[in-house]
Amino acid sequence: MDFTISQQTDTTFSYEKLSRNIAIAYSTGDKTNVSLGINGLPMGLDAQFSAKSGTPDFSSSLDFTHNDYIIPGTYPIKITGNADDGTVKTSEFNLLVSKSCGEFASGIYNANVTYLSSGALLNNTQYRLAVKPENTNRIFFYEGNNKEADFYADVDCSSQTITIPLQTQNGSSLQFSGSGTMVTKTSQFDFIINYEGFTELKFAMSKL
Repeated sequence: MDFTISQQTDTTFSYEKLSRNIAIAYSTGDKTNVSLGINGLPMGLDAQFSAKSGTPDFSSSLDFTHNDYIIPGTYPIKITGNADDGTVKTSEFNLLVSKSCGEFASGIYNANVTYLSSGALLNNTQYRLAVKPENTNRIFFYEGNNKEADFYADVDCSSQTITIPLQTQNGSSLQFSGSGTMVTKTSQFDFIINYEGFTELKFAMSKL
């Protein structure tokens, strides 16, 4: 059996719901079942067909979801149709992923802040994390409705680390720095900030 696979043009994945319509059309020969497959997905991205097989003519929605951070790049994706009589057809498109690590991590987080030495709770609040265009791997932390960032940090999704460079607290001369880890799969941060060697605060943050 001869058949064709048609779909949309190249597309961008922005960590939101993305669906593509795949159309399998009969051309000539004895009709038989066609099974669909996909190749070329980057790590961190899943895809599911609403209909994994059928007899042409039929269509299937291809739905993309992420389970982790995806390294930015252009990924060639191949859709394959395997007919029961051995006929194989393919269709390709490019999937663009452009968000940086900082853009991926931006959002609203619940935060528990405790004293490292005693474990006593200092604060249970929310932070808004955002980036600026000049460096999208540097995240600024805004507590509550603050319009001025409380501090900033550099993030690396590949090594799952967060680094708080030496900086000065707003409205004072007190300096602090810190470091810790981030878990991109669950959108969590765990890090420690050291205030000039005499106070250490532990932050545990989870994205809403």
